[in-house]
Amino acid sequence: MSQENQSSSEFKNWEAVEHEIARSIAESPEPFEPATISNVRDLLRAIPKRCPLPDGAAKGYWSTIQIWWKGIEIEVFDDRYEWYRFGESKTDIEYFERSHGTDIPPDLLEKLPKTTTDCA
Repeated sequence: MSQENQSSSEFKNWEAVEHEIARSIAESPEPFEPATISNVRDLLRAIPKRCPLPDGAAKGYWSTIQIWWKGIEIEVFDDRYEWYRFGESKTDIEYFERSHGTDIPPDLLEKLPKTTTDCA
C-alpha cells in the first residue's frame, strides 16, 4: 500500500482523475465489485470542492482504488474506505464503513487534505 509502489500522474483537473480511475478499472485483470465503483464515484462527487487534486490514483493490490496526496492515502473498497497517514516512523490507519446509498462518512472527509479555499 505504499505510495512509492504506485504510478503517479500530475492531474490538471478532476476529470483527469476520473479518467485515470476509469482506466485502472477497465484495464484490471480482476473485476471490480459494483459497490466499489459506486463508492469511488460517490467519493469523487464529494471531494472536489474540499480537497486539492490528488498526487495520484490507481488500482490497489486488491480490486480497490487508491487515491493519494503527500502523506495521505485513501483506499476505496466495496464496503468501506481505508484512510492512511504515512509518517516518518509509523502509519496511522482508520476504517470507515460505507453502505451503498449512505453519505460519505463525515469523519473521513475531515481527514482528507483541504483546499485553501475550502467550499464545503
